[in-house]
Amino acid sequence: MTVDSAIQHWQEQIKGALAEGKRLRIRGAGSKDFLGEVGAFDEDINTQSHQGIIEYAPTELVMTVRAGTPLATVKAVLAEQRQYWPCDPPTFGGAGTVGGAIAAGVSGPGRVAHGAVRDLVLGVGMINGAGQALKFGGQVMKNVAGYDVSRLMSGSFGTLGLITDVSFKVLPLPEAEVTVVRSETLEQAHERFLQISRLPLPCSASAWFEGASYLRFSGSNAGVEDARQTIGGDVVIADIWSQIRDHQLDAFAAAKTVWRISVPPGSQAMLSQCSLLEWSGAQRWLLDPDIDPRSTLSEGHATLFRAPVTDQTQRFQPLSAVVGGIHKRLKHQFDPQGIFNPGRLYQEI
Repeated sequence: MTVDSAIQHWQEQIKGALAEGKRLRIRGAGSKDFLGEVGAFDEDINTQSHQGIIEYAPTELVMTVRAGTPLATVKAVLAEQRQYWPCDPPTFGGAGTVGGAIAAGVSGPGRVAHGAVRDLVLGVGMINGAGQALKFGGQVMKNVAGYDVSRLMSGSFGTLGLITDVSFKVLPLPEAEVTVVRSETLEQAHERFLQISRLPLPCSASAWFEGASYLRFSGSNAGVEDARQTIGGDVVIADIWSQIRDHQLDAFAAAKTVWRISVPPGSQAMLSQCSLLEWSGAQRWLLDPDIDPRSTLSEGHATLFRAPVTDQTQRFQPLSAVVGGIHKRLKHQFDPQGIFNPGRLYQEI
């Protein structure tokens, strides 16, 4: 199936669903099927076969790919030019796609230094709930009037439309990179992460788990070596960051429920209960807590990231009336009949 025929096929499928009152689940490789609510749908729109790099300009640090392109393919092509996508989205051990990474809006360890997935998206092609093929954004960073739809698609879990292609910013690989580890308590690590975030050091990732803190420094040879000597600790040879990113640590594999807590880095909220601390303290992971952390969380928000399929707990923290109203109006603009990923983002949307 050609690119144009694939898009035409999806348009016809969407229009047919509208006519028949069907609801559609948008799905790529399925590596993040466990994320979000579980809604009822009638058939799939599968983007996994819609692969390929449309345009790549290494000198401009921009890549445009089709939504079903595997993240592994993007990583390999960029590596040939000594470049990378710094948000480093997880695949959780699966064959994740670029469209899925954008739709889920989940970033890896590098988010603390380079921003979230949405911060690197420059443009998207999409098909809305009326079956119209639309383009938003472009291939340069600039301000926009009205909705910044390209970034709005990030974290929307396919509820606003079907992503067909994406343009995003990439960066040169650092000249040098080193990870250091030291044994310390959670509280000690948290305080040290905050102190390091205030220093002119090239820290590109930070994490604590199982009594040890990990810091990654990326940049020039001189800058990385200076940071290593300043901070100290033992140099780590193994790729600990991919294990953290994809939840491949033993503790995650054994956990029945996994909660993600997002708070300001300096917050003490749920700190003593977390099993993994990331992003200088802004992202915290709770494994098998005795209670729903939302009942005691004083700031930020919590997401039930992974749980048994029989667990009926609402995955996402309920929105306020004002924010919920904005979400519903956006949904109505892009998908007025509500045919895309019903209930995936919130039970009421």
